[in-house]
Amino acid sequence: MSPRKRVRLTAKPKSHKVSRGKEFQELRADGTPTEEEFESWDEYGRFVVTTDPDDKSQEVKKGDFVLVLPPESPTDTADFWIARVRSIRSPSIDTHNVWVKVQWFYSPADLAPMVKTYAASLPPSPSSYCPYERIFSDHFDYIHHGTIDGVVSVQRYEEQSLSPPYIEPESFWTRYDYERGTRCILPRPLPFQCTDGETGNRKRKRKDERRCGAYQPDEIMHLCPNPDCMRWWHARCLSPSPSPSTTPPLPHRTRGKRKSSISAPVIDALAIQRIITSSSHLRTGAFDPSLLQDLGQDIITAASQPMVRGGRFGVVGNVREVAEARSRVLHALEDSAFSAGCVDAEEVVHPKKKGKYMKGGKLSKSSVASVKKKKSEPLSFDWERAVVDAEGAYTCPRCGGAI
Repeated sequence: MSPRKRVRLTAKPKSHKVSRGKEFQELRADGTPTEEEFESWDEYGRFVVTTDPDDKSQEVKKGDFVLVLPPESPTDTADFWIARVRSIRSPSIDTHNVWVKVQWFYSPADLAPMVKTYAASLPPSPSSYCPYERIFSDHFDYIHHGTIDGVVSVQRYEEQSLSPPYIEPESFWTRYDYERGTRCILPRPLPFQCTDGETGNRKRKRKDERRCGAYQPDEIMHLCPNPDCMRWWHARCLSPSPSPSTTPPLPHRTRGKRKSSISAPVIDALAIQRIITSSSHLRTGAFDPSLLQDLGQDIITAASQPMVRGGRFGVVGNVREVAEARSRVLHALEDSAFSAGCVDAEEVVHPKKKGKYMKGGKLSKSSVASVKKKKSEPLSFDWERAVVDAEGAYTCPRCGGAI
């Protein structure tokens, strides 16, 4: 890492601080401002740092995520501390003395000794912790601009979201928030150990008590696409089920009405079961692949894939692409069913309504407006990312749907 050569302030910069306990006692003694002193200084929106020996400049703004140098020299990007810039200030008599108010991220190794419920969600060995996962906290601090090594991206991962942002390998991500005052983690993490439904409080025992433990990105998990289930399962916790060898019969509404001039997309029986499982009101029916001929084979192939994450599939896996592809397939099928009078108008719902995934209900005026807005702002999807080499057919232990 190159030492900072000079700093230049622009209108309303931000402040960042690296004092994270005893390691920075001497830095605080050398001039770390108190809260009252910091608030009395001039505020800026950003600052530009120039480094030696190449005079390369980098701008740091309020709201940026930054790499902060720890006391020990880092050997890898994962060794850096991560913080978010909240304010940038410097005394008017010395504009080169820039301090930054930051909000810290904790690593799993930092937080585990302080929060028992979080420690219970982690593997027994710290070496198995994901090195790029961070937990966002309400811990604020002040650091000198010279301890900031650069700007970095931190992606938020909502585990139940069907449209998570793609997280590059060896990039930082977060899924939990930490409240220091209450030592509370939100959302509450699951225990690391999986449960088989045979243990626990007998009075509250239910059929769906079987559950896999907290997600660790080094393990592969499969998602049940049933809208009433939506539960993640470790690959090791699933038992293979026989793959269907026959294609379901055509629904009554399309028999004898195929367009012979255009070939139907290629789709196997297992893929059809997975897609049907993803719908609330088409689950017990079958469909004619020729109805999907306008979608393209790449979308059909993506919709046929299992939803997976972890291991070689990355932190978020292929969920976003597969969910979008299945939404388009089901929408085409629902439109056909509606025009044929096989589905009641109140049961046909756009798959993306208010984040609900392929679930039955009524379309409100607001949801119709949101659909039109999304159509005018098309999103791009990498269909090749959806295709995985996960072999085998599985059945959800909870609902029996095809995974």
